[in-house]
Amino acid sequence: MVASCSKSDPDTISGHEPFQQANLKLALALEEESQCLPQYFDEHILDSPCESTAFGLVIESYLKSFLDDAVFYDDDNQFDFNIVDRFSSLNRQYITHYRGEVYFGKNGQFTSEVQKTSRKLDRFWPANREIVINAQHVQDLSDRETLADMIESFDKDVPNREESYRRADLLLNLSSRSEVLPESPYFAMAAFSRNNGLIVLGDGVVETFISMGLDGKLAYNALLSHEWWHQVQYEQNWKNITDFSSASEFSKYRELQADFASAYFLTHKRGVAYNWKKIESFFEISYNTGDCFVQSPTHHGTPEERREAAKLGYQLASSAQRKGEIMSIEALNTIFEDFYY
Repeated sequence: MVASCSKSDPDTISGHEPFQQANLKLALALEEESQCLPQYFDEHILDSPCESTAFGLVIESYLKSFLDDAVFYDDDNQFDFNIVDRFSSLNRQYITHYRGEVYFGKNGQFTSEVQKTSRKLDRFWPANREIVINAQHVQDLSDRETLADMIESFDKDVPNREESYRRADLLLNLSSRSEVLPESPYFAMAAFSRNNGLIVLGDGVVETFISMGLDGKLAYNALLSHEWWHQVQYEQNWKNITDFSSASEFSKYRELQADFASAYFLTHKRGVAYNWKKIESFFEISYNTGDCFVQSPTHHGTPEERREAAKLGYQLASSAQRKGEIMSIEALNTIFEDFYY
């Protein structure tokens, strides 16, 4: 479907058609480009059914592997999810509060790519504070000293280092009897930002995308640029983001806007400058990380909503490629606001 080249008054467009309205506002914002923009958006997209994604099915397979492992069952043959939670929460707390040797990928194979992209992001959207990018690895859960550090730091009832070692050895004993502890990518699935400048990227998320046939470098760049935009949101503290009445809507807006901004950066010739083939793969990442928990306070948008937000970012960047100008973050915020509402 191709948009009309005729000019229209945005105020005459129905507010019940957010995707058409966004496309028109975008066309007007780029009017000087003197070109018709392809119409990627369908006003009925918000009514589309939410379905399971390939990414979700892989996560489900991780959980099923726990169900098939005897080490997760107690003496009454009841599955003990506390074991899963123990390993995942320790690793999440650790990378939130500690910064050791930083490398990306199990063998550090993506470190140079993450460093290169972070430099591009710093020029593209300069931050007013230091951005620290930390990495999460399952290997840390196999190291006795690191486990003891985690336990001593986060178990409030640990009296001394000796007790930390004792508890670490209990976890290592469980791992020695398990086929999935702690090797499962599930234990390194972190990908988040904090308002203190911290960004965390877990190996497990990228391994999951790779298992789906997607490129590892692309996955890291997608995750990093998405989380970097969250740092922009923290700094700007835009009123249109903070005024939502429900936590689920607040979360969804922030996440969809980050998908939009990430696609803009990845497409822009002064960003990563991905070609169409790469961007198509990025759309699949956006789609697959959607969720159907629309009432959850951490709702990220449905798969279709996330993909459509990313397509808007792609369209915006590709339509301005000849000039190579980077749109201001305020302008990006306004365009996405029009898209959303």
